Amino acid sequence: MRKAVSAAYGAVIALMVTVAYEHLFTKSLQWPPSASLTGAIAVGIALLIVYELVRGNKALTKRFSPISKIAGAWRINVTNNKDRPQSVCKIYLSQREYVYTGYGINCDGTIGSEWSSRDVHYDEEKDELSFTADSTVLKTGKRVRNYGYIKFFKNADGGFDYGTGYFVDMADDLTQSHMTLTKIVEQDFDDTVK
Repeated sequence: MRKAVSAAYGAVIALMVTVAYEHLFTKSLQWPPSASLTGAIAVGIALLIVYELVRGNKALTKRFSPISKIAGAWRINVTNNKDRPQSVCKIYLSQREYVYTGYGINCDGTIGSEWSSRDVHYDEEKDELSFTADSTVLKTGKRVRNYGYIKFFKNADGGFDYGTGYFVDMADDLTQSHMTLTKIVEQDFDDTVK
């Protein structure tokens, strides 16, 4: 897909350079042919620079990514897990991939587990996220693969600050836990995982 977009943009640049040369510089401004050619090349270079700035700009990519409306830190209340009834997570775009990562919090407030997504899919129309992740129980070092689903809901202002879902741990015993997510500020996340 990225190659197709680059090729399309290259074709647009070629067209713009041609139009700039023939119509703007030669006919409208009546520049001599060598000056018109120089002006058209300058237009092409400027358009290439703009393309590279926009394509490589992580802030723009994150801002216009579909996941940007649910990106951020979340507190998770988990059912069926008496050892780690609460977790915190972050959802974000990194290197053009969606990431879902977080920590399970023990009853005493210490970190009991951590996870990071292997694969994340976000359905913008339904505001649903599905994931597979690898997690580690810190006390034992045991690695567990899990998968899950989250449905996000809009608040009265049109923002997303609540979600519900489930995850399944595929350990020795297959367990399913339901969860509710509440959006928190980054500082709350940082304070929780100190």
